Amino acid sequence: MSHGTAIDLYESVTRPVKRKVPVKLTNARPRSADDIAAILTNQGKFPSPVRPTGSGSSITRCNDTATGTKVDMTALDRVLGQTSNTVTVQAGIRLRDLAEHLAHDNLELVGDCSDPNRTVGGAISSGALGGGLPGDGSQLASSVCHVTLINGLGKRVEVGENLPDLLLLARMSYGLLGIVYSATLHIRPIRSYTIRNTKVDFDEFVRLLPNLMEVNAAVKVSLMPFRDRAYIEIRYPEEVERRAAALPWKLRDWAANSAVPKVIRSVNKVVPVKNLRDPLIDTLTEASHALSNKLVGSGSNSAEQTGSFKKLVLDEETGSCTWLFSISNLASVIPAFHKFCERHYRSSGYRCDLPAEARRVDQDQYALLSPSFDGPLFALTIRSTNTEGWDDFLLEFAEFAVHFKGIPLFNQTKGVKPRYAVTAYGDRLQRFRDIRKRLDPDNRLLSQFFVEHLG
Repeated sequence: MSHGTAIDLYESVTRPVKRKVPVKLTNARPRSADDIAAILTNQGKFPSPVRPTGSGSSITRCNDTATGTKVDMTALDRVLGQTSNTVTVQAGIRLRDLAEHLAHDNLELVGDCSDPNRTVGGAISSGALGGGLPGDGSQLASSVCHVTLINGLGKRVEVGENLPDLLLLARMSYGLLGIVYSATLHIRPIRSYTIRNTKVDFDEFVRLLPNLMEVNAAVKVSLMPFRDRAYIEIRYPEEVERRAAALPWKLRDWAANSAVPKVIRSVNKVVPVKNLRDPLIDTLTEASHALSNKLVGSGSNSAEQTGSFKKLVLDEETGSCTWLFSISNLASVIPAFHKFCERHYRSSGYRCDLPAEARRVDQDQYALLSPSFDGPLFALTIRSTNTEGWDDFLLEFAEFAVHFKGIPLFNQTKGVKPRYAVTAYGDRLQRFRDIRKRLDPDNRLLSQFFVEHLG
């Protein structure tokens, strides 16, 4: 599946097929703030909607448009300045490149992001869940203390901590308040964490949930429904500032993001009989978890963000979708998810060939559109390299998620029906819409996707 051409699944299933007509998409690649302003003020040359793009990692149509203008931000990739606790960068710099720059000074980003290929502008403007430590904020956007936007009128807007209400809206604003030219983020000395791993069955995992929700550590769980296995990874912050060993983390990075997905894709191609293929895939996955647990006992945001094997080409071949659920519902969601996977497999013959990932998402009120603004959540990400049947699986999983009052991310959740976000985000979405109209009265930045999903 190619993320760059992803289609909203609900639309593809429920809407009539229209006759294809030639369309013209204008492309632009600015190299300065003035270039961005020139794009936004010249509607004749650069038609609406104008949508900024970075790594192309979004799995929804939030940055895609059949007509209008696509603005490639990747030429804006410079570090503009640095202090002892902040770094200012242009929006198009990759998180990996920024992490490597900071690591030379023994520094790291305060927040985390699971995809280091993303640009800073994209990661702070949308959902960017990572394995950050308690207090870091659940989204990378939490670490933003200043942002420079070019609004829909082509005006430069400086938003800092002296304007807390506007900064609250600018974080995770999905390019709807303006195109991010630069951002200032909090940084700190590299802070390592100790990793503890536990393997349990689903019933034991549910029994452990109350403790996992209270522990002062980051919690990530790999779920294997067809082996009844939950691999719990807990990251405890260390008191002493020190860098984690690089080699074990690189081996883990290689296994999880290169070797295992490639092997699983190969098994899918060469073993057609599912009764042989699927148990073999599960055995390989369990073996990779066992190896990873033995190799790695510590890590850091810096180590995770400089992972060299998290390549975009692998992400494009691996489908993923994330929904978030209230912690109060989790004891019901996890057993129901287990049954859902088994039921779908029996009825359709399809199952995901990679483990699902669940991670605790602490309450985060740094951004108005933060999914955990009202309280802590648990993010459930389903993943698969097997694309035959993936779209149908996502549609059924969306119904499952809505039943448990799941909260979507506009860039990471597929199968969401139009206007469901209005229910999930409530009055905060109305407030965001009102401010958006003031900064972009001509709707230069408003794509059809957001017309449908913002209400």
